[in-house]
Amino acid sequence: MNAAGRLLLPLVICAVCLGGNFLVRLQLQEGQGFWVFPPVLYIRHIEHVAAGQPWGTAATAATLLAGILVLRTIQRTARMVSVWPELVLTFAMGGAIANLLEVYSRGSVTDALGVHVAAGGVYSAGDVAIGIGVSMLPAAAFGLVAPARGTIAGLIAGAIAYGSIVLFALVVPRRLGLAFLASGTGIATIAALVARTLIRLREDTKATTS
Repeated sequence: MNAAGRLLLPLVICAVCLGGNFLVRLQLQEGQGFWVFPPVLYIRHIEHVAAGQPWGTAATAATLLAGILVLRTIQRTARMVSVWPELVLTFAMGGAIANLLEVYSRGSVTDALGVHVAAGGVYSAGDVAIGIGVSMLPAAAFGLVAPARGTIAGLIAGAIAYGSIVLFALVVPRRLGLAFLASGTGIATIAALVARTLIRLREDTKATTS
């Protein structure tokens, strides 16, 4: 993927998030909602007023700036890294931009996706995109470490990243969804790794017997 594509994808994610929030406001009055997968997952229109939370906005802006710097570094060394770090930054940056735009244009962020469990909450589309990006950190850690240090070291790095996400999700309010996302992403990554290994073994077996 070229540099223009890497810079464009976060904006695409941002547009999708803003569009999703707009549809929620269009279809549901504030406070209205419905179950998606009862009694765990639901949709409910809530306006999260960001006024009076300058530190949260500043932290998001700082994270966004750091993401841009890291993304530019990845662009310069694209042949040496995995695609996973770019995916992490693409979703996280896109979600952060969407939340910031809503904060400064409307004074609030539209939350809609609810998780009805302990330490759960209601999240905006931007929050979901950020969560998806963060949940890819274990895969990103594996993708960066494994080519240079080997599969075992990559798995250890991924496990450390996963443990950090789960700990963060358990300690910080309204972030338990990150643990579920990270678990799903981790399972999918391991499944893909196992499938790729089996395919390579089959190809090596065919090459040896032929």
